[in-house]
Amino acid sequence: MMDYKLLNKKVIVITGGAGLIGRQFSSAVAEHGGVAVVADRDITAARRVKEEIIAQYASHVEAEVLDITDKTSITDLIQMLHERHGRIDAVINNAYPRNQNYGKKFEDVTYEDFCDNLNTHLGGYFLIAQQFANYFKE
Repeated sequence: MMDYKLLNKKVIVITGGAGLIGRQFSSAVAEHGGVAVVADRDITAARRVKEEIIAQYASHVEAEVLDITDKTSITDLIQMLHERHGRIDAVINNAYPRNQNYGKKFEDVTYEDFCDNLNTHLGGYFLIAQQFANYFKE
C-alpha cells in the first residue's frame, strides 16, 4: 500500500501559526506531508511549535517571523520562502492581532479600542490576502 500524503511537500504558510488554532493548522499540514511554515510575530513561540510538531511527525516545519499588519514583513516572507522553495502553495490567514487593551471586559471596551482592534484585524487579513494573491497571480 502506498503512503499517500494529501499535502505532499506543499509549502503552506500559517499566519498566527504559534497560537491555539494556528498550532492545530500547522500540525495538520505537517501530519499530511506538507511543509508547514509557522509564521508568527512571536518567533520564540513559533520555534517552540516547530519543535513540538517535528517531534510528533518528523516533518518539515519552519518557524518564521511575520507581522500581518506590516506589508514589508509580508512581502519579505513571501520573497524569502519563494527563494528557498521556488514556490508557496497556500496561505492560511489565521493570525489574531491584539492591541494593548486586549482582554478588557466587554463593558469596559471603548469605541476607539473597538475600532482599533477591528482595523488591525481586517487590515492585517486584507494585507495577507492582497500580497499572497499578487504572489499567486504571478
